[in-house]
Amino acid sequence: MDQAAVEGIMGQYGWVFAAAFVVMIFRRTIESMVDALMIFLGKDYDVDDVVLLDGKPGRIVRVGM
Repeated sequence: MDQAAVEGIMGQYGWVFAAAFVVMIFRRTIESMVDALMIFLGKDYDVDDVVLLDGKPGRIVRVGM
């Protein structure tokens, strides 16, 4: 590939590289937000459910953002 072709690809698809870079930087934050959204929308937990957290039992008091 010559330099003009590489510049053309980078110019056309540069936003993809920028988006991938941002996702890699904020990966943990994005994962946490998606996890919270899945718990909120998934209906996996209801009020008064008992869960184990670090080996200790806990009761769900409220599910929400």
